[in-house]
Amino acid sequence: VLKDKVHFRDSKNRLESLNKLKKEINSDNQFELGWLLHLFVDYCWDEKMISSFKEKYRVYESSNEWFIKYREETSLASYCLYHKYDWSIKIWEQIKKADLSAINSTLPVTQSDIEPYIERVYKKHSESDRNSVSKEYSEEIISDFVKTTAKKYRDWILNGEYD
Repeated sequence: VLKDKVHFRDSKNRLESLNKLKKEINSDNQFELGWLLHLFVDYCWDEKMISSFKEKYRVYESSNEWFIKYREETSLASYCLYHKYDWSIKIWEQIKKADLSAINSTLPVTQSDIEPYIERVYKKHSESDRNSVSKEYSEEIISDFVKTTAKKYRDWILNGEYD
């Protein structure tokens, strides 16, 4: 529930909530910019990937089984991304060094929320199998998503356009 709130998944218009946050954050604060990027990427991923996954595993829809399988596959995809792209490890290094004391009250998280999360997620990624492969999200799918989403983010930040 907190994760849904933090990611604006409980919002009537998630993109509108992201646009509002984009206007409110301090663009000189690297953590806040990174947080915005994180939420934007998750928005794009959810928009493209969840419905097709849920449709494929609709037999489990009456329970949380589809979601458990989905989280397993997204974790494997994330581990693959971490090990495949040098920039991913560099970003994690920057995240670990971020000055969390400067988190703006505009963000739906606090320093005490985010510190253990960063530590836990980084540990999972850094200790994951270098050959992690998702059965649902191949390296090609991940690579295409990264390229497409990077372009969308650039267009959204620079021009306010989301396509």
